[in-house]
Amino acid sequence: MAIRVLILEPDEDVLSEIEAYFRRMTDFDCVGVTSGRRCIDSLESFRPDILVMEPSLPCESAGRILDAVGDAPGRACLPVLVLTRRSCDPNQKSHKAVAEYLIKPQSLADVVDTIRQLASQRPQSGAGGEQGHCAVL
Repeated sequence: MAIRVLILEPDEDVLSEIEAYFRRMTDFDCVGVTSGRRCIDSLESFRPDILVMEPSLPCESAGRILDAVGDAPGRACLPVLVLTRRSCDPNQKSHKAVAEYLIKPQSLADVVDTIRQLASQRPQSGAGGEQGHCAVL
């Protein structure tokens, strides 16, 4: 079964590069968005297994998105991989939804390895079913 990855990256060039990398892999189903609003909408419509996000968003609060992840029905254990150019923000790193915090540049192979590791630690559900609860990154 493919790992469903939602990527929030405001830089369209970076997002295109990441999406192209994931499209070459058969064990991933990837959707990319460039805004927090689209990310929040995609939590319900796409139902990802993992959210990879750049928290440096123009005119938007990364904390609001992280709160939406924690508050979404059935998404209490959706792991969030924060992938950023900025140094660690203690408020974001300690948020209950954040499972891993990586500083760019990171090789996409390393990001994929981290996603696979997080996905393997996540409780399984039926297709489209509710997720279990877990402690996360």
